[in-house]
Amino acid sequence: LTNKSNSTPLPVTRGPGFKMSSPFSPLPDGFEPNSKQIFVAVDAAWKKADTGYQKAGTQAGYESIVFAGLGEPTLKLDVLLDTARTLKAWRASVPLRLNTNGLGNVHWKRDIIGDLKTSGIESVTIALNAASPAEYLEIMKPTDGGASLEEVCDFAAACVEQGLSVECTAVETPGVNIQEVSALAKSMGCSFRSRSFHPAQEDSAKSHL
Repeated sequence: LTNKSNSTPLPVTRGPGFKMSSPFSPLPDGFEPNSKQIFVAVDAAWKKADTGYQKAGTQAGYESIVFAGLGEPTLKLDVLLDTARTLKAWRASVPLRLNTNGLGNVHWKRDIIGDLKTSGIESVTIALNAASPAEYLEIMKPTDGGASLEEVCDFAAACVEQGLSVECTAVETPGVNIQEVSALAKSMGCSFRSRSFHPAQEDSAKSHL
């Protein structure tokens, strides 16, 4: 949806040796698609995949659609919500997941979780990335006033309370206690997944958004 972010972008937190796997690429400079353009791209990719599966004689389709990328999707909230509604009207059975830094409420200065749920988004993956407030600020460097680990935790807990499936993640950054981050996530009713860290000497690494 955008290359802009109000905290350290996910690919950057993965380390200087991390590269997104093909065919991912950032949006062209200055371009932010509207909901119609996103739907056209998703529909084209879906049809291409269907054709490939049919030629191979296997089942067609993707498991889910994920709002993710270099930037933070909730910065383009109206486009995110409109696109989610359009996709659900198109294929109601396809799960929709949001990859986020969990700062949407802080950025918009209101609770956006109800909007996410009613748009058709069923699950959220939140970049927790630390178990201590100071460590969080050092790693994520949020730019919105009032942004903090506490706000991210409040967002995660509220998503769980409103019935969304929530997964928290943390990069295995040197010095970060992954077990403590996992325990924090699970204390809020979230599942947890760690992400690998890639130092500068590594040439490439495949992504899992």
